[in-house]
Amino acid sequence: MASFRDQLAGFKGLRASLEKKEQKDAAMERKNEAARLASLRLGQRLVKAGRFIRNSILLKRSEASGGCIKKRRMGLLILIIDSLPFEPLWREWMQRQNGATEVKVWIHAKHPDKVTSPWVLEKLIPRSFCPAWGSVDITRAELELLRVAVEDASDIQLFLFASESCIPIQPLDTAVKSLFPVETSGTSSRPQSWLHFTDKPNNGYSNQQQFEPLVKAGLPSTCIWKADQWVALTRPHAEAVLALPKAFGEDLWPMFRAASASDEMYFPTCLALLGEIGPSGPKVVTEDAASSCLGSVDGSKKEGGLEKESTLTKSTTGTGLGIEESMPPRAGEGVVNAGGKEQQQPVLRRRLTYCCWGDSPKSPETYEGLPSHVLERGIREGSLLGRKFKAGTVKLEEWLAHMRAMEGKGDEGFHVQGVGKDSGNAGQDAVGRQAKKRRREEGGPTGPQGDA
Repeated sequence: MASFRDQLAGFKGLRASLEKKEQKDAAMERKNEAARLASLRLGQRLVKAGRFIRNSILLKRSEASGGCIKKRRMGLLILIIDSLPFEPLWREWMQRQNGATEVKVWIHAKHPDKVTSPWVLEKLIPRSFCPAWGSVDITRAELELLRVAVEDASDIQLFLFASESCIPIQPLDTAVKSLFPVETSGTSSRPQSWLHFTDKPNNGYSNQQQFEPLVKAGLPSTCIWKADQWVALTRPHAEAVLALPKAFGEDLWPMFRAASASDEMYFPTCLALLGEIGPSGPKVVTEDAASSCLGSVDGSKKEGGLEKESTLTKSTTGTGLGIEESMPPRAGEGVVNAGGKEQQQPVLRRRLTYCCWGDSPKSPETYEGLPSHVLERGIREGSLLGRKFKAGTVKLEEWLAHMRAMEGKGDEGFHVQGVGKDSGNAGQDAVGRQAKKRRREEGGPTGPQGDA
C-alpha cells in the first residue's frame, strides 16, 4: 500500500502534468488566435485592394463605356504542351473574320522548344512556366498569356481561354453574336465576361483540395469561388484582375499554390474580390455590388445581419462544378434593373466551353470524333467551344460539315442528328441532304462538286 508521501508525490506529478498541458493548450490557442488575426488582416488588405481597383478601373470604365461597338475584337489565349492538334480547325474558324470582326491569337507552350508549326511559333509568348498537371503554374501561364495579350493589343475587347483539346462547336459569326449581343438598333453592345461560377464545392475532393487551402491561405471565404477553367474575360475585368496584385502589394498566385487546379479558382475569386460576383449572382457595376464580398472578411456570408446561404448550387449532375447545367439566357436574363434602367450585367453565368465530367472529379470525358450528343448538348446550353477531343480523331471535313450545318440553321441552332464518329454514315447523309437543300434554295449546284 502506497504511503502518504508517495501519494502526495503522485498528486504533485499529476498537477504538474496538467499545468504543462494547460500551458501548451494556451500557447496553441494564442498561436491560433494570432493566425486568425493575421488571416483577417490579410483578408482586409485583399478587400481594400479589390475596392481600390473597383473604384479606379471598373467603375470608371463602366461610366465611360457608353455607345456601341463597330468592330468586335477578340483575343484567343491557348495553352498547349508542344503542339496544337486542331490547328486546321482553328485557322478555318478564324478565316470567317470580316470587316466587323477580328480575332488575334496568343499561345503558351509547356515545351516551346518542341513546337514545330510555323503558325503556332509566331503566336507563342516568350515565357513558359512548364506547368505540371493541376499545379499553380497553369494559373501563372494563364496570367502571363493575359498580361501579354492586354499589353500587345489595346483594342481587344474580350479574351477567351482555350486548351489544345478544345475545338469550336459554333461558327465564328454565331460566337460573335453571342459574345457581343446585337441591340435593336442593329449594332453590337459591350461584351460580358463568361464564367460558370459557384461558391460551393461539389464534392469532398473539391472542398479539401480547392476551397479549404484558400481559406487557410487567408482569402475571405465570401470571396472564394470556382468556375470552369476556360473562361472569357472582358478587357475591364482582365485589366482589373492583372492590377490586383499591385494594389495588394504582392502577387496573389502564391496563395493558390496549395489548391489543386487553382486555374479553376483564380479568376472567379478575383472577380469576387472586385465585387463583380457574389452570393446572389452577377452584379451591376455599382458600389453596392461589392457588399457580398468587400463588406465582410470574417468568413460568414451575411445579409441584413443574418447568415445567408448561396442558392447557386443545388445539383451535382454532369458539370463537374456541382451546379445546374447552364442554359442560354431567356429574354431579360443577363441584365438587371438599377434605378429604373436596364443595365447589362458584367458577368454572364454561362460556360464558354462545354465538357462533361461524368464520374471523375479530376478530368472530364475525352471524345473521339464529333459525337452528335456532345455537340447538341454543348450548343443547347449555349457554349461556343467544346473539350476534351482526342488529338487526331476530328477530321477537318467532318468538322466543316458540322459548321456548314450550323450556318445553314442560323439562329435555330444545331438540330441535325447523328453528326459524328458514333453515327456511321447517317450523320454525313443528313448533312449532305441539308447542304443540297440549301443549294437548291440558293440556286446552286446539287451534285458532289458543290459539297466542298
